Amino acid sequence: MGDQSQKTLQSDGQKTANSFGKCKYFSHFLQRTSLSDGAKKRDMGSASAVSRVVADDGPGALSSSRGYRIVEERLTDAISSAPKADYTKVLIGAAFNIARRAETWGDRMAEGRLPHIVLFSGGTACRSTNLALCSKPVRLTRIVPAWDSGGSSKVIRESLGLLAVGDIRQALITMAYGEGRSGDVVKLCNARLTTGALEDARTEFALYAEGRHPLLERMEPGLRGAILNYLRTFQSAVGDDFDLRNGSIGNFILTGAHLAHNRDINTAIFVFRKLCDITGHVWPSTVSPDVTLSARLKDGRVVDGQHRVTALTDEEGAAGIREIMLSAGEEGAPANDAVIESIESADAIVFGPGSFFTSVLPHFLVDGIVAAIVRNVHARRIFIGNILQCRETRGMDLARMLDVMARVWHAQGGSEMRLFTHVLANRQLLPFEKSAGAFAYLGNGALEETCARLGAEAVVGEFEDAWQRGQHDGSVVADTLISLLPSQAVASPASA
Repeated sequence: MGDQSQKTLQSDGQKTANSFGKCKYFSHFLQRTSLSDGAKKRDMGSASAVSRVVADDGPGALSSSRGYRIVEERLTDAISSAPKADYTKVLIGAAFNIARRAETWGDRMAEGRLPHIVLFSGGTACRSTNLALCSKPVRLTRIVPAWDSGGSSKVIRESLGLLAVGDIRQALITMAYGEGRSGDVVKLCNARLTTGALEDARTEFALYAEGRHPLLERMEPGLRGAILNYLRTFQSAVGDDFDLRNGSIGNFILTGAHLAHNRDINTAIFVFRKLCDITGHVWPSTVSPDVTLSARLKDGRVVDGQHRVTALTDEEGAAGIREIMLSAGEEGAPANDAVIESIESADAIVFGPGSFFTSVLPHFLVDGIVAAIVRNVHARRIFIGNILQCRETRGMDLARMLDVMARVWHAQGGSEMRLFTHVLANRQLLPFEKSAGAFAYLGNGALEETCARLGAEAVVGEFEDAWQRGQHDGSVVADTLISLLPSQAVASPASA
């Protein structure tokens, strides 16, 4: 940490110590440790500084004896495994982790609890649904792929050995837009550098990293200092040779937070949400940094990389995809703990819309996700069919897609429970194949028979946006999802 960042940390620590002190069990635990008075004061001040973005989250949820026991257990583990010199760093990390979990506990204990919808999807295809759900009386969690291998995410991933952050950042910004957040931080995180000369991109980045950009100059000092710290952490990690052109400032901030918080992506996301004042949740399905996606075609060829599968050639698309595979390091691709927690508290678990073979189906291959879905016998399990075919699904129909998902579901141990309770399908208005641009509309095929065999209810409606051909009408989809929620989960107008 640089001298200036350290000064900012100390200054903000003085200002926010009282706020962090609201989490009385954290300060109580510190008092019970064997740290000297000087060390206690130092660590409380440092932790307070970083906690400025989480200070008011969840203290009430920690006031229960169960909450305190969990806090004490996590802090004890953190401190016992850390050298004395790292106390401050460990405590800050533990504080963020506790605040994130406290937010989940607070959600669960809130009076008049809102129904919780967990949406497994890609990016662009589900944007309208995401935006519409943000205006409804629900709690929304987006689960995004962790195997993005294209664009700037690929460069960052290969340079730093980190989880790809592009899909995460895009989903967070969509959530911010849907919630009506339009402040300077959101504008900053949605900005991109020039696509022109490399030197111009470096000059533009310097405006941000040195705090000279107008958006940063008018921010209050604490917020500005936190963002600058993350940008400088990113800058230091990638070095001078990194190609910044067309780079997302939001990706750079999120990557810097990822590095600054011991490569804990969940903590980085939590901080990003607080910086942008986002209420909804976004998590990658796995936190494995080296998970990659491959497709085996029906002619035996293997296509490696998510970015290549989404851009299959006409020849490859005509061959068709036989199976999708996820590979990772020695530890495999275990499900993100935050995702498991989200599934367990969900009232509806929704798959789609999105690129079927790269953004929707692969989530079933992440270790632990199918098992978690099976454990939640209360939730509706809903599949949203796409409006159009794409390069991955040329020649397929919705019924065949359901059969593919069922095959993977059973192979991953989901046989104890029917795959979906409901399937949303766009009504076919014409008796012949119709196209919109380069792709044909996705037919429903033998939908009624397939749903009957799988034990799902087919919900056929006019889900296409009348003003954007080939796209879902997010409001219609959102209203349909809410109508399918378990009756005990639907919030009354008073509680909403």
